Amino acid sequence: MKRVRVTASIDPEILDRFKRLAVVRGVSLSSCIGDWLADTIEGSEYVASTIEKAKGSPARVLREMNASFAVLQEGSSLVHESLTGAAVGRQTHGPAQPGRGAVGKRRREG
Repeated sequence: MKRVRVTASIDPEILDRFKRLAVVRGVSLSSCIGDWLADTIEGSEYVASTIEKAKGSPARVLREMNASFAVLQEGSSLVHESLTGAAVGRQTHGPAQPGRGAVGKRRREG
C-alpha cells in the first residue's frame, strides 16, 4: 500500500523518543512513526469505536471497560505467576485491601 505523507505537530519529548526508536531500528524517522501507527491501528479503531458508543450509552461503556480492565489485570497476574511462581496483586484470603489488585489510581501515602 502506498503511504501518504502528512504533517503532524508533536511534543519535543515524543519526537525524541521516536528518534531514538528510529536509530535503534535503523530506519528513518518517517518510517518509524508510520510503522508505529500501522502497528497500533487496531487500538485506534477500538478507542474511536468506544468513544462513539459512549456518546450513546456512557454507563454501558464504563461497565464494559471496567470488565475489560479486570480481565487484563487478572491475565497479567497469571502471566506473572507463571513466570515467577509468586502471586502479585491478588489475594487468596481475607477482605479486600485498598490499592491491592484494584483498577484505578492508588492513593499516595505520606
